[in-house]
Amino acid sequence: MVSVSGRLALLLVAVLVAPSRAPAQTPARGVADRGMLEAAAASAAAGSAAPLTLAGPIDATRYRVGPGDVFSLALYGPLYRETRLVVSSEGVLFSPELGPLPVAGLTLAEVRTQVERRLRTALRGVGIQLQLLVPRTFIIHLTGEVRLRGPLAVTGGSRLSDVLPDSLFTLAASRRRIEVRSLDGSRHVCDLQRFRLTGDEAGDRLLADGDVVQVPVRGERIAAWGAVGRAGELEYGIEDSLGTLLRLAGGLRPEAIAERAL
Repeated sequence: MVSVSGRLALLLVAVLVAPSRAPAQTPARGVADRGMLEAAAASAAAGSAAPLTLAGPIDATRYRVGPGDVFSLALYGPLYRETRLVVSSEGVLFSPELGPLPVAGLTLAEVRTQVERRLRTALRGVGIQLQLLVPRTFIIHLTGEVRLRGPLAVTGGSRLSDVLPDSLFTLAASRRRIEVRSLDGSRHVCDLQRFRLTGDEAGDRLLADGDVVQVPVRGERIAAWGAVGRAGELEYGIEDSLGTLLRLAGGLRPEAIAERAL
């Protein structure tokens, strides 16, 4: 018996059950998903051919620069010049004024700082503006309980939620324990279901070049029934609490009686 304080109320039952396994689905529907994603990535890479499809402005403090990113370097004031620059396959940004500047793995904000620092020593009194025109396209790898496994081309600035729509999961797939393995050896567990139900951005993640996305089989489940917004079963998350369950279940309804919660 768990006592929940407050005037509002509900009948809440949280239970653990054995994982359910369902037969893997055929990859037919996933082909369309990949085609749409790769078409979007190709459109972004074209730059001037079509407008970019982004969820919002790129965060310069989080975006990691890499080979293929297209920049505009504008010098203004006593000297006016605008140059389009592309990060080379070796991760170097180059212009006659700038010289070679290794930028791969740096944030966009860090690249701007380094470009301004280097140019101001040579071009005094000249205004400097560096803009990211077209985010690069890079490869990630999808593995595990997805309808289509293998390499996938995505656009810089993409998040896990952008490349894993619900239609790409098999029926047995976990949406709460997705592991993203990066080239630097780091591993991050993402909770897409929590992100999609509550908007908690901690459950999502920006993707980087060469990331491996591993979708495991769904594990134990919990359930909320009674006077909640979304009654039913959910996969059990590794950091779940009663409060998490209530948020995922849509919170308490007005007629809930907290004192009678189980």
